[in-house]
Amino acid sequence: MSPRIGLGISSLLVLGFAVHLVYDYAVNGPRARAALRVLTEQFARLNPPPQATRQECHESSKPGQALIGCTYKSALSASQLAEYYDGAFKGIHWAPCDITPVLASPSTHFRGYCEGEFRASLQSGDGGSDWDYGLDLTWHAK
Repeated sequence: MSPRIGLGISSLLVLGFAVHLVYDYAVNGPRARAALRVLTEQFARLNPPPQATRQECHESSKPGQALIGCTYKSALSASQLAEYYDGAFKGIHWAPCDITPVLASPSTHFRGYCEGEFRASLQSGDGGSDWDYGLDLTWHAK
């Protein structure tokens, strides 16, 4: 292959990547911010159990993704937490579903919930952490 062809192919690849980045920021950036507003409203409707103490919260958005969540201390068992959150999510019209957790390892994820394009993951702490369970609501562009 001649150097000119190689340079042309490289230039096309760089241009394609640049177009993808611009598109991602222009289209998925505003969608992620809108999704984060919805997730924030939904999260505010999910009060933790009375026996739980909020430890740390986080939220973020970037093109194609939005996330809000908190970690909690609680003496409730995983089954008690699942029962509590089954009712809490049902109250805001989310349904239990099998999801692949975004932030949790499969060994700590024990419950998933869905509502349209939004997902929630209930996770347990690993025993050595300063929290007992965490709850994250997420959105990912398709």
